[in-house]
Amino acid sequence: MDSERPAGAPSADLAREAYPGVEVRGELDGHESLVSVEKAERVLGWTPTRSWRDL
Repeated sequence: MDSERPAGAPSADLAREAYPGVEVRGELDGHESLVSVEKAERVLGWTPTRSWRDL
């Protein structure tokens, strides 16, 4: 699972506004992070221990 980002707008809207013309690889549902941690989870066995929602 991706870390979530602390912004009011949905991630897909933010990506379109901030990075027009950039390829989006996958779905950006709700407030998902624009940066994936999937490779760190898969290769290193790492999982996030905190969320911005915990702050």
